[in-house]
Amino acid sequence: MVDVVTSQVLEVGPRNLAMRFTNLSDGTGESGVVKVNATDGSLGWVVQGQTIVPGTSLHVLRVRYAVRNMKVRVQWQATTAQDILLLSGFGTLNFEDTGGIQNPGTVALPGATGSIQFSTVGAVANASYFVEIMCTKGTGYVVSGTKSGIELENLSGFWLWSNNAVIDWG
Repeated sequence: MVDVVTSQVLEVGPRNLAMRFTNLSDGTGESGVVKVNATDGSLGWVVQGQTIVPGTSLHVLRVRYAVRNMKVRVQWQATTAQDILLLSGFGTLNFEDTGGIQNPGTVALPGATGSIQFSTVGAVANASYFVEIMCTKGTGYVVSGTKSGIELENLSGFWLWSNNAVIDWG
């Protein structure tokens, strides 16, 4: 038997992203499983035919959780993953007053993608978790696709196209 897991998108828009995750463990647990793929176009939106994804501009605003008989390491995905939170028990963590927990970016965290992954610690048979994460996508979007044959990427601001001109709002 393997852990029975679910992932559900609750909200996805140009600014907000909310997702819910559950796990009923058989004791094997999870290790480095990407739960929020910040480079996936399905979590982005389209502007002038270009898909904008959150990348490393993702901020964790709120986490609601219930974890039983194990711990959940919530981590930024990178060459060496960096812990964001260690969850056990139950509760709600709210980081809205400080603008959320920000991804350190690729300079401070080599290989950072902005994606969030989970690893469980000490899972036993019938251990479980329920985690809801609310994020904002920040202002440093990665733009995938091309415009006039040029690959576009902007990590410091938001680009907008008007009459084939690129306007940098960052």
